[in-house]
Amino acid sequence: LILLLFSMLICIPLAFYDSFTNLFITDVGILNAAAAMSLGQVAEVIFLFTFPFFFLKLRYKGSIVAAIVAWVVMYGLFALGAATGQNGFIYAVLPLHGFCFTFFFVAGQLFVDEKAPSSLRNSAQGLIAFATYGVGKYLGTLVAGNVVELHTAEGGYNWVSVWTVPFVMAVVFLLGFIFLFRENTTKRDDLNGARNQPVSAIDEPA
Repeated sequence: LILLLFSMLICIPLAFYDSFTNLFITDVGILNAAAAMSLGQVAEVIFLFTFPFFFLKLRYKGSIVAAIVAWVVMYGLFALGAATGQNGFIYAVLPLHGFCFTFFFVAGQLFVDEKAPSSLRNSAQGLIAFATYGVGKYLGTLVAGNVVELHTAEGGYNWVSVWTVPFVMAVVFLLGFIFLFRENTTKRDDLNGARNQPVSAIDEPA
């Protein structure tokens, strides 16, 4: 439930990136915006291959926390780049999107696959997909659109204020996830198997 909730919530600030990064980097004078944003896709491919090595150390909670921290850094440096006019901050964090996407969603899908009973895994994965790409992205698009409209005046955008909103949201969700999510290494199928055994079989000494 906690993973489902935060998977949905984190897609709200994620919608700011999906909807307005191209407009932002074009507005601040970065040429070839699509090529610049492709750095995130390149990084995503790289991290897909390296994720298993990180996962051995970080496991589920560590991987998801690392992804949200990277989103915090990304939005913070977007705001800093807009405030200072230094596009180097923006270039530096564009690849982070690939890191965030891989670590958050892959770790979440693996967690669901491990914890859900085998008969319900497909349904559980579908529920996570609906919560993220359905409800989360829809709410995020509404929030992001209203925030950008609020901070637009006479054809200009107050990008510092725009990117501060997902930055603050990501920080709040990061703290909430750290305190609320508990990683239990026991598989659901193992628990069900234990429940179905006779008491004498469970308590019998080795």
